[in-house]
Amino acid sequence: MITAQFSDAQTWATAHFGAAQLGHKRRTQRLVVSAAQIADQPHGSLPSKFSWNPLRAVYRLCNCPEVTHSGVSAPHFQASQKRMIDQTNPVLVLHDTTELDFSSHTALHGTGPIGDGGGRGFLQHNSLAVDATTGEILGLAFQQILTRKPRPKGETRVQRLQRWRESQLWMEGFHGVGPAPEGTCWVDIADRGADVFEAMQAARALGHHFLFRVKQDRRVRLGPRPTDPATYLKRLARTLAAQATSTVAIPGRGGRPARTARVLLAARQVWAQVPAIWKPRHPEWEPMAVWVIRVWEPEPPAEVEEPLEWILLCSLPVETAEQLLEKRSWYERRPLIEDFHQVEKTGCGEEQLRFQTAEALLQSFNISGNHRRSFW
Repeated sequence: MITAQFSDAQTWATAHFGAAQLGHKRRTQRLVVSAAQIADQPHGSLPSKFSWNPLRAVYRLCNCPEVTHSGVSAPHFQASQKRMIDQTNPVLVLHDTTELDFSSHTALHGTGPIGDGGGRGFLQHNSLAVDATTGEILGLAFQQILTRKPRPKGETRVQRLQRWRESQLWMEGFHGVGPAPEGTCWVDIADRGADVFEAMQAARALGHHFLFRVKQDRRVRLGPRPTDPATYLKRLARTLAAQATSTVAIPGRGGRPARTARVLLAARQVWAQVPAIWKPRHPEWEPMAVWVIRVWEPEPPAEVEEPLEWILLCSLPVETAEQLLEKRSWYERRPLIEDFHQVEKTGCGEEQLRFQTAEALLQSFNISGNHRRSFW
């Protein structure tokens, strides 16, 4: 995965951080110089990259109250979004959340529970832009950092919907990327975590399309009218006759070897209904026409315990075999965001950074981590 480093790190650092608004031009200059040096030596800890005086300057920068996560990140996000606008191919925005584990850093203040609650750290939700046709990484279009708070005991469903919830990271990620300009095709790609009706509404309201993996076996209608027959989504998907054949590359993970699965594909249009709990708050919402797609492995090898099956929802038409294969290829690019998270942790060593406060640590994420494209 690691490739050649930057041919001109200073030019890159200026382009991605030179417009950062940090309250004083000297802070921005220090940010650019630090980012360029890290880009030239992306591996290792901060002390391994800098001599003592420049290292002290980096620490002062990260601990400065005027140096915020949004202030450092904004120029890079804007550069990525400009590249998205300039594309003639569809752009996939891969959204996903990862946990940053700082359990061993006991002096760090501002962390929250992660995993099963025994660890301490942060949630990081990334929105990575990719050229749908070539697979080229266009840049990080948005990023959110969250300190998780335990769910209140005895909370009802209605009470949960009235407060901020982690599921809103998906919608805030769509908004952070921004509206899709006329003439562009931006497609939000997400796994089961985004399978909520409000995420579909948020994507379409911004002019985005979406391709989500299904989690909820929701009731859908087979036509647009309230009197049209209704059925359960997964049950319907598993009755569809195959319309195309293809293969899917399955990456190795957790000791599981990589392999190529031979799959069948099918799709049909359905109408997703507005959940009853949202109708009083959003009377303007209407049932949404979407396409359910099933990609499945009919004859898996004997040693495979769990055959591949994707049930997806897409806002774009999927009426032909060619369109089916296109959407399969789009969702097949989703593991790139997982590779991105692996680069952050093992290549850039984000979980090895050591600061005393969460605020300072967030700035070091940006200075040490936004050069990740040198690893691809």
